[in-house]
Amino acid sequence: MKKRISLVPLAALTLLLMAFQCDDDKQTLFGNELKAQFSDASNLGVSDTLWITGRVSANVYDSELRDSVFDPNFDFASQFSLSELIQVSTNRTNEIEIGDALDQFVIVNRAGTSNPFGCAGSELTMNADLPQDASFYTYEIGLVAQNPGDYILHFYSGTQISNTNRNLSLLGDYPTGASNPSLTCRNCCNGFSLDVQATQDDFLFSVE
Repeated sequence: MKKRISLVPLAALTLLLMAFQCDDDKQTLFGNELKAQFSDASNLGVSDTLWITGRVSANVYDSELRDSVFDPNFDFASQFSLSELIQVSTNRTNEIEIGDALDQFVIVNRAGTSNPFGCAGSELTMNADLPQDASFYTYEIGLVAQNPGDYILHFYSGTQISNTNRNLSLLGDYPTGASNPSLTCRNCCNGFSLDVQATQDDFLFSVE
């Protein structure tokens, strides 16, 4: 029986490989993390597009062969939540209120595909495709802005943002009493704590 697991950290990979050594019937494939790159824009105008490009090697680790192999059928995907920053909470000064924001954008699929999941108002899956004769899975998804506002895009595990500047200074417009403010959702979007100094999973931008 063949199993596919993508985006497993190195330590977890080691433990899993040890566990599978005693079961010769199972083959497990481990993929690398996707690298996502945003177009260089922290301030967009209405009708401007924020492009997100994902890329990952088509070579995966085969636990049975204990080697890297080419896989044209691996299901590589990134998932994120897109929320609008609304205001510092009037009840708790260490919280920033956010709201669902996918309906504030038109989604354009230039490479790969995308579809809402979970909270359809804020969460999107971007599926990478493997072009013919290529060695990298890729996607290129555009978010076409429809309304002004400040927005935060939060990637879930399995994707690493390549941009060195994630525009965290935008949070200065929402001063809180906490070094790591909590983002609380008014709708069904994902609320989470934001480590302003160390966050690696978040990208902020404005639409004017």
